[in-house]
Amino acid sequence: MPDYHNAKRSKIYTLSAAKGIACFIVAANHYFNLYPVSLSVPLLYLKKWFANGSYMVYLFLAISYFLASLKYYQTDHLNIGRESLIRYLRLVFPIMILYTVVYFLHELGLFNKLESALAISGGGDKAIDYSKITSLQFMYKTALFRTLIKSTADFVFPLWMIYAVFIGDIIALLFSEVWNSLKNSTARVLVSILCLFILWHVNFLYVLCVFASGLAYAYHKRIEIPGILTIFSTILGVAVGFHRGQTNLDKWLYIAGGTAPLFVCVNSKMLNSICSCRLSLALGELSFPVYLVHQPVTTSVCAYLCLYLNTIGLNKGYQNTLLFLAFLLMTILLAIIWLKMIQPLIQKCIAFIVKVLFQ
Repeated sequence: MPDYHNAKRSKIYTLSAAKGIACFIVAANHYFNLYPVSLSVPLLYLKKWFANGSYMVYLFLAISYFLASLKYYQTDHLNIGRESLIRYLRLVFPIMILYTVVYFLHELGLFNKLESALAISGGGDKAIDYSKITSLQFMYKTALFRTLIKSTADFVFPLWMIYAVFIGDIIALLFSEVWNSLKNSTARVLVSILCLFILWHVNFLYVLCVFASGLAYAYHKRIEIPGILTIFSTILGVAVGFHRGQTNLDKWLYIAGGTAPLFVCVNSKMLNSICSCRLSLALGELSFPVYLVHQPVTTSVCAYLCLYLNTIGLNKGYQNTLLFLAFLLMTILLAIIWLKMIQPLIQKCIAFIVKVLFQ
């Protein structure tokens, strides 16, 4: 059996599965904001956890920051400038392609039925003003600078999380370098407290960087995590998933709840073995494409289908079921196409640019 605690030899499959589950739940949460459904009380309580998009965002970001820090610890003399550029390119190319698709969907008028569909479904979400789309050049400018530099996501609002991934990964890398350069444990504690204070006031989401980086360091150094902490983390992660709120205390709960599952992911050999199956790996691979494509699907194809199902007079329950299944199938299909056809091209472009700049 592979040594799942050897960070250099084995992949942490549980992180891949958790990332995939988080992305699918966030996508479903955005769908249900636009096309809400009525559920019985027990199912509604269960939906409160599975549709808690805020908690899943914290979990996804914690995993991303953990992996960024782990890469630093595993790589000798990692060039953070080079790594930051690679991460920027890995995100900006997909955003440019997505904005190209959104531009042509807008030009074809495929977003025109959204308002009518929402009037029927009774849903609503952040206002999307597609009238601001003036040209393809404007969309590329938005992708290159505004989305990843200014956190602007006017036309695909879930992209704000991509900004948080990009900036947070860089913070995690920088924190890991500072942490690794300090040999005194007291100095490490003081620096961690200072970083927590600064990051909380800059953007509370980036507080996750400190905790994720610390756990990545412990994992890399094979520092044993007590079993009681793993059990407590499991209970905390599940409990926070049922909670919703926007106060400072709520934010700390989400930070704790988002970080807690990492202890389980890196400390459970049995769970890691289970998550090495093909389905789990597919969830992880599809996570990023699903996150990219799901919102244009809900605001174009689903809007037309919602209006059509309403005109043919189907039972409301059947309408909700068919519409959600259509959303799910379309999103997964587009994500697979992205994974198999578009992503390899992006990887080749990035490899070429990095070779030209750094060789």
